[in-house]
Amino acid sequence: MIAANLIYFLAFPCLLSWFYCRCSSVAFSPIFTALYTAGFLGISVMTFLPGFLSPVLGVCLLALCGVGIYKHPPALAVSVSALVLSLFFLTVGLVQSMGFWLIGRFWSPSPLMEGILQYGDVLFSLLELLLLVGLFRFFLRPFSEISSHLGNSALLLLAVPLFFIVFTENIVSKGIYGDTIVWDSAEGIVFPVVDSFSLFCLHLLGYLGMFAILTAFQRLSQSIRKNQNLRQLEFQIEQQKSYLLEAQARYDKTRSFRHDIKNHLVLLKGFLSKGETERAAEYLSSLSHAAEELSFPVHTNNPAADILLENKFLAARQYGAAVECRLDISAQCPIQDMDWCVILANAFDNALEEICSLPEAERFIRIYSRKKGDFFLFHIENGTHKDSIPIYGTGLSNIKAAIEKYEGTMEISVKGNIFSLDILFHFSQH
Repeated sequence: MIAANLIYFLAFPCLLSWFYCRCSSVAFSPIFTALYTAGFLGISVMTFLPGFLSPVLGVCLLALCGVGIYKHPPALAVSVSALVLSLFFLTVGLVQSMGFWLIGRFWSPSPLMEGILQYGDVLFSLLELLLLVGLFRFFLRPFSEISSHLGNSALLLLAVPLFFIVFTENIVSKGIYGDTIVWDSAEGIVFPVVDSFSLFCLHLLGYLGMFAILTAFQRLSQSIRKNQNLRQLEFQIEQQKSYLLEAQARYDKTRSFRHDIKNHLVLLKGFLSKGETERAAEYLSSLSHAAEELSFPVHTNNPAADILLENKFLAARQYGAAVECRLDISAQCPIQDMDWCVILANAFDNALEEICSLPEAERFIRIYSRKKGDFFLFHIENGTHKDSIPIYGTGLSNIKAAIEKYEGTMEISVKGNIFSLDILFHFSQH
């Protein structure tokens, strides 16, 4: 029937392409949907294809569209496509076996039952569509977390059991049920004669198997992410220790310089009283040079932050980036030096990584702070070509963990090719 064909050849491809976009965290594209829908229709009308080849082409078609339109890595495209098609075939098989079982179980000669059989394609298609929407939402979050942390080899390994589900469901649908239904007004469905209840249970086990697979890979993804975060935090701690030691050493030198300043002034006064102005000027020049080595190019009133930002700014200028810092950390600020290093290092590293892909004229990083009453705002912004807020990576997750110790809040935004990170703290002055 026309309605059933419209649902199968138009609504289903649109839904499958939408789920692919959601799983791979990209914007829904009409071009992507149109290409996949045309290919889906082409594969469906190829009745001469062997039964095992049709699902393979279906997965490959969706994966090729993802690689071609969104430039996805092949491993990610194949795994997402396998998940989408396995859910699709499972749902079609479940509704098919459930419908055959219910009709066979409760058949009675009546106009209502004959009407259900006559319009069964439309009813089954609508039920499959609704069930598929619910299942997609259920499986969306765990798979999006998996795909963002697993490597290519793990993603391809995940695709293997999903391919198995696709093959199995296609064999059940095409090989056991087929495309022809024969029914008698008195006896009900006379062909195909299958144990639909057992197949219905098999489909349910297929869903449970898919859920178990995704759960196992989700745990693996979380373990990988935690190990990566741990290694990065260990590296940052070592870096921050060196920043703190360098800051302490510089302040010790400054204290020593201040202690000896009286002797330096006495010596200069002696040179001047004897009329040895050239020696006095030479000594004063060396004294000024020593004082400059002790000063900080960045002044935030926090020694650890000064040392860290000095190193970060040097790296940014090597990439031709314009940097600006108006960060003022008061002595009463309760944030520990180690936490400031986590916040500043991750925020600056994220900004530097983003601007490296921009033209040199658009490379900039600005940092400033504002304090009003009990509220302290930290703001960092940089140039970007992205038009959407990125998913939290390790850097932003580390920043969030650090500010939560002080009950702070974090907000990221993208406006006019400028990425902004705002962190707000509330510190009671009492």
